[in-house]
Amino acid sequence: MARLFVLHTAMVMVYVILILGLASFNYHPTYLLPVMPFGVKPILLGGYFSYGFPYVELFLFSMILPFVSTNQNKPLRRGLFVALSINALSLITVTLCTIMTYGPIAGDRKYSMFQLARTIEFYELSL
Repeated sequence: MARLFVLHTAMVMVYVILILGLASFNYHPTYLLPVMPFGVKPILLGGYFSYGFPYVELFLFSMILPFVSTNQNKPLRRGLFVALSINALSLITVTLCTIMTYGPIAGDRKYSMFQLARTIEFYELSL
């Protein structure tokens, strides 16, 4: 089961990259501006609300990282840091892509990756 988890994780990451790449035609970078139109308070309230899932695991693993023994487990420490960095990067990327696609209503969308995948359109080629 543990070895199969690596395969499933790799497949999920490939699908996430594929979805983000195919949905790139719907991105509007202008939705990222203005950065803080209503100040810091709505950002802090939204951060507190979404802290429980999925961002709490980043916080917990970053707290565990300094306690990994460097004498015996140097590859483990490096692996944990790489996994933590990839996790944070993928969460930030999916969030930014969702905001660039949906703009002001991005916060109301549940299952943002699924909603982003639904925006992908394929056109038929007529010869």
